Amino acid sequence: MKPISIAALLVLLLATCAFAQPVRVLIITGGHAHDISFYSIFENFEPIRATTDTLEDALKSDLRIRFDVLVMYDMHNEISEAARTNLRNFVEAGKGIVSLHHAVVNFTAWPWWYEEVTGGKYFIQAVGQHGASANTANAELVVRPVGKHPVTDGVGELRVSDEPYRKMWFSRRSRFSWKPTIR
Repeated sequence: MKPISIAALLVLLLATCAFAQPVRVLIITGGHAHDISFYSIFENFEPIRATTDTLEDALKSDLRIRFDVLVMYDMHNEISEAARTNLRNFVEAGKGIVSLHHAVVNFTAWPWWYEEVTGGKYFIQAVGQHGASANTANAELVVRPVGKHPVTDGVGELRVSDEPYRKMWFSRRSRFSWKPTIR
């Protein structure tokens, strides 16, 4: 599992404390090889009832009734119109999205997704003046909270080994709670 993902999952896990019923989480996978030990973080954690599915199967129907949160741990650039409708309906119903690690590559031709939902776009290839995005495997990161936020209050510097992404586009409306330094 990528250590930087733990911060995003911690937010999800802390949020579950506010619910009387278990939070129904759908973990969407596929499109990229990854270490399956990632899923163990959801095992035997009573505030969460997790289900895993591929993007193609998960977005065939309306998700709003069955799930509270989607954890995107997939990497799919293309998405059908029907799947877009189901995903957009889920988000616009006020449901939660946690987009982790390589899921930043999802749906790069769908402006609503990267502008309004995730707040960032990974460029698979250069487009106009923007060059292709890139990543660095096994980079040592020093991550520090920036600004004040209840989730990061009291959290100090973290050192993690991860695969940071560079040369991405970020929405001006995105607010980052962490500032990584690559060494």
